[in-house]
Amino acid sequence: MSTAIVVALVLALGRLVFIYYHPFGPCRACKGKGTNRGSTKKRLGRCTRCGGTRLTQRMGSRALHKVIRGTSNAVRENKEKRRL
Repeated sequence: MSTAIVVALVLALGRLVFIYYHPFGPCRACKGKGTNRGSTKKRLGRCTRCGGTRLTQRMGSRALHKVIRGTSNAVRENKEKRRL
């Protein structure tokens, strides 16, 4: 039982590290092509989900970056208070 918990924690930590370093992934709607399904060679329509950028933000990456930024700012403020 405890081995399963350790494995789950390691996998969760690995996923968080991956999301931190790779916050954007290929768009699921256009599969990374940047065009919609009705596009032809003459008329290219942009994907409505990604706007033609071919990338979308991974779930949880925005919240993860906010938490990390918030904690690093708090640590920096504490260091500055100690100096004074």
